[in-house]
Amino acid sequence: MYTLYHHPFCPHSRFIRLALGEYSLDLRLVEERVWERREAYLALRRVELVALGTGSSPHGVIQGPDKAAWLTDGGQNAIVRVGWPGREVRVFPLPAGAPYANLNTATFDHDGDLWFTGQSGVYGRVDPKTGRVDAWAAPKGTGPYGITTTPAGDVWYASLAGDYIGHVDTATGAVMVVDPPRPGVGPRRIWSDSKGVLWVSFWNTGQVGRYDPAAKTWKTWSLPKSGSGAYAVYVDDKDRVWLTDFTANAIVRFDPSSEAFESFPVSRISSCFSRNSRRLVR
Repeated sequence: MYTLYHHPFCPHSRFIRLALGEYSLDLRLVEERVWERREAYLALRRVELVALGTGSSPHGVIQGPDKAAWLTDGGQNAIVRVGWPGREVRVFPLPAGAPYANLNTATFDHDGDLWFTGQSGVYGRVDPKTGRVDAWAAPKGTGPYGITTTPAGDVWYASLAGDYIGHVDTATGAVMVVDPPRPGVGPRRIWSDSKGVLWVSFWNTGQVGRYDPAAKTWKTWSLPKSGSGAYAVYVDDKDRVWLTDFTANAIVRFDPSSEAFESFPVSRISSCFSRNSRRLVR
């Protein structure tokens, strides 16, 4: 039996309970009041803080194929790697003369290169083997946000302000722009399912969009409770689509086979943890 230390009013705890419940895991729930900083609990958590560099302001973090943590760091205008288990920090700055990118999200392609987005109108690539960093101006200026890699190795990103999704040619860095089904939807994040079909959160209209690159077709569904605020999107191993509904303060599950939504409201407490950190918490 697993033991989950949680707090019933913490939205992060609720999300974990929900995710574990999907797999019908036998859990023992232990309520933990984190503000009391119980010594036995702190020792159990084994949290470490890793300094990333002067002025660091990390945004996104993913685990690379090398098991290291890779971060988009807006404060340093760089991609940062934290090795595992050595915790060594390596900073990959954007090329000299590159503008401030407001770095957002990253993904790895099948060749082991990291691709990233910057909301100021930048997308780019890091070659971990050589340390080379390339950065390009996005086709429609500001907006590159979420990014994903399909099972076939194709890299796509969503542009919130640019109002499109883009297919990156990983050999040349060129981008093919794909317009949404109607103007003004605001594609924010993007994820691929097991078949390479893309699922996109439409921030402005509160919808989830499905784009089939082979058929070049879109289909959309509206969130059950909100007319805007579809934020994160994720597709699980059963090809069910999960979204965060920012407006309704809920996690939403969408079943493509039945085209049915299920909404899981979370606590109105916005967060249990401070977001003002210049360090990586492990």
